[in-house]
Amino acid sequence: MINVTVLAVVDPQLQTLTSVDKLMHKRLIGLVADLQTHLTKVFIGEKAHEDLVIYTSYNIKYAIQWKIVSDVSAHIHVEVAKRCRNLGYIEWEEETL
Repeated sequence: MINVTVLAVVDPQLQTLTSVDKLMHKRLIGLVADLQTHLTKVFIGEKAHEDLVIYTSYNIKYAIQWKIVSDVSAHIHVEVAKRCRNLGYIEWEEETL
């Protein structure tokens, strides 16, 4: 069984949240709940016991980005990527210094 957890993350670089930021975060929380429910159904038949943890956030252009932060097998990562891509979410790109 795959334990799915999807979390909405607020950009830590934001000093204060504007009303738009608060509204977008509230919207993201709803989308995250839907994604978690969907992925739980997708992986219901999995025999492996893994914890899948996904962070989601908005990027600077208000597109939803996601990244897996737990160690999971490759086929789970591929399936999550496919599902998120179908929803129009983009994979989280880390900033390099």
